[in-house]
Amino acid sequence: MTTENEARDYHGRWTAGGGGGVPGETRNVAFHGTTKSFEKFSRGNPTEFMLDRALGPHFAKDPEIANSFVIERVNGRDVGPKEGGRIIPVVLPSDEHFLQTEQPRFDWAKDNPNLDKTPGSATGERLKEYEARPSDQSVIEQMVGEEGFKKDPAILERYLEQARNIPADEAPKIAAALTSGKTAFVDGKDRDLHSFVQNVGARPYNDADRARLVELARQSWEDKGYAGIKYINTSPMENATATNPASYIVFNPDKDVKPLYGDEHHPETQRYLDYYDRSEPTDYHPGVKSEDTAARAVEHAKQIAGDYKPLEGLPQPVMHLKDGYYQPGPVGSLKDASAAYMKKAGMEYEPIQKYQPADPEQGAKIAQAFDQMKHDPDNPAVKAAYAALAKETMGQWQSIKDTGLKVEWIKPGQADPYADTPRSAERDVVENNHWWGFPTDLGFGSDPNLKGNPLLKDSGEMIGGRHASVNDVFRIVHDIYGHIKDGNGFTPSGEENAWRSHYAMFSPLARDALTTETRGQTDWVNFGPHGGENRSKLYGVSAVASNTGGSGVVYAPQKIGLLPKWAQDGAKDRP
Repeated sequence: MTTENEARDYHGRWTAGGGGGVPGETRNVAFHGTTKSFEKFSRGNPTEFMLDRALGPHFAKDPEIANSFVIERVNGRDVGPKEGGRIIPVVLPSDEHFLQTEQPRFDWAKDNPNLDKTPGSATGERLKEYEARPSDQSVIEQMVGEEGFKKDPAILERYLEQARNIPADEAPKIAAALTSGKTAFVDGKDRDLHSFVQNVGARPYNDADRARLVELARQSWEDKGYAGIKYINTSPMENATATNPASYIVFNPDKDVKPLYGDEHHPETQRYLDYYDRSEPTDYHPGVKSEDTAARAVEHAKQIAGDYKPLEGLPQPVMHLKDGYYQPGPVGSLKDASAAYMKKAGMEYEPIQKYQPADPEQGAKIAQAFDQMKHDPDNPAVKAAYAALAKETMGQWQSIKDTGLKVEWIKPGQADPYADTPRSAERDVVENNHWWGFPTDLGFGSDPNLKGNPLLKDSGEMIGGRHASVNDVFRIVHDIYGHIKDGNGFTPSGEENAWRSHYAMFSPLARDALTTETRGQTDWVNFGPHGGENRSKLYGVSAVASNTGGSGVVYAPQKIGLLPKWAQDGAKDRP
């Protein structure tokens, strides 16, 4: 049985590579896109009106076809994942185990190898291969009919009566002739069974006969050793961004659909771009004119970076925010400040050079570990790690104070200044050296059950006219040195790289607590028990919230403890 979790499903777009999806993979990898929740793949609904769907689940060789089932498109543009949408990568039997459809090029396309400006093209320009072939649904329906009618001619009799208005006394004779390899006069022509299903049809009019026909055809093919059908997908919508139209139907998914990940045979070298990085909106205020320009933002980003290059792979969309345009990237003054702090602290500094997308499988494991982690503030090891985190946070704050950053706290009833997107916080710091924050004591810090939290202690600092807790200071420091210094953003992958950027600035002891407070909590939000709903609300096409808070988002429970050491895997750049 291939379950949802075993298959390592990905929410949003799969972007590991086109035409096959997993570079270097030699097995027959395919992809299933869905917005439905299920525990395992099933044989399909036997009463499905479309016979190809009733045969079993479909899988695409090209992940872009699977993506078409989970991505919302408006005027041909991807605008975000549908709620609950995910991609499930699997391993199927090799091609020789599949019955291949016959979908030859149409006659008008046979002598035109380039398929340029061929009649039938919707655009009159280069015609895609799938447009030059018969419909996969029609061809598979004909195959089911031809195979199933031979197994039970009575189904063909009823089809002749109901669909073709053949008299009841003639239908048995015609059915007997067609299913025994002979010809019969139907619709004005002598036809054999193959010609009949191609030109007359093969889909019974009633549910019982459709289910019976599908089961007979599937069982006959399974008895011959076939695991399913391989076909050329001809749907324009599903092929819109695909390069390989090859797809599969699997008859017995319990037997022939295996999880791509979770077994010892896969080298696990490919990482996957976060969909929300690729689809992060660029215009948060459409229709609002700005005196600022995108070109100025790009030039300004270069000036702000100074001599520093962006992290390798860093998304750098030019965004229209409420106060103008902004392009994320390195902030030279903060890069200098972080290096100066590390030198003063006497710690070796190896800042990250690569932006590494979040790994949903690892994130789910960390979320589970966070769920299982004991709230243990009195544990000596926990106390030591949090004490180190607090001490080093205050040291980093002093280095940020030296940059002249102005901090203000959001007051009760005040609208969130960064409600459009947390990227506005980045721009505020970059453009104005100013940062708005929500004070801890007005949030979870007011919970009397968390008084043992060492981060709730008074830091001894007056910031923005308030006595700041250590957690207040940590929020500032993590935003500045985790998110903004390198332009990491606040998507799931942005959170991952904010942890990685900041991780490099702490001692090994403090890193244990840092990982709980950042990676542990954000992975719980994004990949934990409420991950799908949270991602949809925080980042999806129907997002109702920025990452600074939001309607219906379930945030991680506040706990003090330490995650297993493996939860720090991936902190440093991978080769």
